[in-house]
Amino acid sequence: MPAQVLAVLKVFPESDQISLEELRKKLEAVLPEGVSINKVEEEPIAFGLKALKVYAVLPPNISGGTESVEEAFKKVEGVSEVEVELVHSLL
Repeated sequence: MPAQVLAVLKVFPESDQISLEELRKKLEAVLPEGVSINKVEEEPIAFGLKALKVYAVLPPNISGGTESVEEAFKKVEGVSEVEVELVHSLL
């Protein structure tokens, strides 16, 4: 059986005025089917701005790799940019 995939995505808010907790809840609500979030960390960027580092577990048979997760996150209100930092197979 193919292994699950761990993807680490950095989600940048539009401004430092956006609640990261509310943004995290919105991201969880738009996850594609079969994708789950393992953990979320806040990462300082600059001048008080923080990004969310999202550790997502994807099923082995997901079509298009991380693309569906990236596109779902980009559509969330308050998200400026989504960047994939790491994709790794879980044994």
